[in-house]
Amino acid sequence: MLRPFSIILFLAALTFSSLVSFALEEGEPPQANQQGSTWGLKKILIFAKKNSLEFRISESERKILLAEKEKIESEFAPRIKSLLGAGPITKVTGNALEANHDRSRIGVALLANLEFQWPLWSWGRKKDYLRAVEQGALTKDADSQEKLLEISYRLKEAYYGFLLANSLQDLVVDLQDKSDSAVKELKKKNKKTKKEDLYQIEILQSELVSRKAQIEAAQSIAFEGLWQQAGFDAPIVIEQKWLGHQRRKLKDLSFYQNLASEKHPKFSKVAAGLKAKSLLIEAEKKGKYPFVGFLFKYNFADADVRENQKSLFAYDPYNTSEAVVGVGLQWNYQWGQQEAKISKLRAESQKLQLQQSYAQKGLLALVKKAWLEVKSSDLRLKALKKGQKTAKKWLGRSLISWGSGFGESKKIIDAFSARAQTRKGYLEALYEYELAWAKLSRAVGSEVDPMLSPNL
Repeated sequence: MLRPFSIILFLAALTFSSLVSFALEEGEPPQANQQGSTWGLKKILIFAKKNSLEFRISESERKILLAEKEKIESEFAPRIKSLLGAGPITKVTGNALEANHDRSRIGVALLANLEFQWPLWSWGRKKDYLRAVEQGALTKDADSQEKLLEISYRLKEAYYGFLLANSLQDLVVDLQDKSDSAVKELKKKNKKTKKEDLYQIEILQSELVSRKAQIEAAQSIAFEGLWQQAGFDAPIVIEQKWLGHQRRKLKDLSFYQNLASEKHPKFSKVAAGLKAKSLLIEAEKKGKYPFVGFLFKYNFADADVRENQKSLFAYDPYNTSEAVVGVGLQWNYQWGQQEAKISKLRAESQKLQLQQSYAQKGLLALVKKAWLEVKSSDLRLKALKKGQKTAKKWLGRSLISWGSGFGESKKIIDAFSARAQTRKGYLEALYEYELAWAKLSRAVGSEVDPMLSPNL
């Protein structure tokens, strides 16, 4: 008779085994004002949006991408190249036709070179690169939103798992109290009661103590996963202690599918990615054309032991000072490389277009699946609610009969098992109902639970 009941309670502990897998990320979370305040799920989710470790990593990635704008700006900014040096040189006198070399005398040669280039027109290439970076930042924003959806779901899973553990613990404590009362009544009737009856109740009690310890461990894991994933620096006080039935109105499937098409970050991510690739393709095409730019160049040389030719028509690399100013073309084109870049970008763009088509179909299917889960879990909850109330009445009447001396140990054990099974089933149905709404929000791409988003 005790075997079904043992299996039921064992499964209750296993319900939370998956909570161990929640990643408790390394890092220093921000400080939160947690003293003297309690935290509901909505408040936790709002805090996690700005403070969870995964979100902060995503924000850092976005900043790295935006730093590319500075790199692009520098590539199209004015450039200066300069050289300044000095060294020993032997004495030479004469002109272009005759030279007298005196190696016994050594002087100093000074050399300087300055070149200034300023790109004035690049056919809009710089603008295309900058806009591509902006579109890339939008893809990172959408990626951050996707991560937030996953974080929100995992927090809801941990939050409701913690409440389920609390509720199951209360069930075990309640059954323990009732079994203790049954044992006391049994011991008062030593002459009329078989020892086997007492043994069965005592085995039941040992099972309850064991399962209570397992549930407490699962409860601790769920709670720790909750506050650490949300980005808190220390444990928090949860407002709600147990699972409660808070039924919501489920709208038509088309409402959630249309909302997903409009707001899911996956769509905006792919759209921004396609725009970025298009801009990069245009920029690489323009890379085939030369830059129009301003140029200034100055050369200087002076050697005190080399005779100055004092003529603009005589080549004198050791005594010179000349500058050049003008506007010209600069062409940095490598054969084949530009076409290869364009081909690669086009292939990546085609891949994104296929992903866009697949995402449209796949996401709508996921929304439908999540919507059906909410609907089915609501129906299951209604059915189990009646069953657990009946089992509660059955156990109460069995205990009254037992106390009056008319009950049998077999019947009371059956009543305990029925109470545990139906109550546990009802609590798990509540948990699944809450998670079904969480899955629907994740599939749609925005919060659709009326308890967390009252505008819906």
